[in-house]
Amino acid sequence: MNTNIKRKRKNIIKASLLLASGLLLCSLNNKINSGAEIVRQVGTTEDAAHRLMLQMVSGNSVYIPNFKKLKAVTTNNRASFATDCFEYIKTYTRSSKFLNEYEQERQSRKPQASEHTLSQDVLDQYRASMDAAMKQYQEIARTANEATKKEINKAIEEYKKEMYKLENPQADAIAKWEKEYPANPEYIIKEMLQTFLQETAAVNFSASLHDNGYGKMKFDNNEYEYKSASWKMCYRAGREATDAVRKYAQTWLQEINN
Repeated sequence: MNTNIKRKRKNIIKASLLLASGLLLCSLNNKINSGAEIVRQVGTTEDAAHRLMLQMVSGNSVYIPNFKKLKAVTTNNRASFATDCFEYIKTYTRSSKFLNEYEQERQSRKPQASEHTLSQDVLDQYRASMDAAMKQYQEIARTANEATKKEINKAIEEYKKEMYKLENPQADAIAKWEKEYPANPEYIIKEMLQTFLQETAAVNFSASLHDNGYGKMKFDNNEYEYKSASWKMCYRAGREATDAVRKYAQTWLQEINN
């Protein structure tokens, strides 16, 4: 799988799983007494749920358990269930256990030094040689016409860029890693919340479905088939649960921004 596909897949997962995991971990009882009770009701364990949340934030592919169980929740209870579960997710993602596991995952993704990195002696020799050449170019530039000066200055800038890459071979990879796996995972959660709110701002809960003839339900409006995973997750969860989690997401986002 190429880099662009991986990045696209990661962004889709990030944008949708915060809502999905919250709803899928919800209890089917009227009261939620503990995190253990929440996950027990959907046939999994707290350890499995914690791994799900770590994968959610780190952006890996995730298996989401027992989505169909949400249908067993009565309409009147879905909002409170979804809110309780978002609270469970927020609390865990702020715990020392989660932060430690996230940091371990983050470090495992850190780019490693290449075996083909030049030795310091070779770099020093190359720099000395190129520095001498650049000094000669600068001397020529003093008496050269404007066009020649421009070309010389361009060559000098290219040399500086080349030396930086040679002396910092992992610079681009490290910068990308720091962006995708920031030290504080709340930066990722913030992006997820923003994307989720954008994608679920206008869900058509009255959209009709039909059987495609192979036992799979499809939207009558084919455009909806191309909606995001978050949009479809909200459609399935219903207006009550969606309004509740959107309100919670907005509050959570404000907390992060403050």
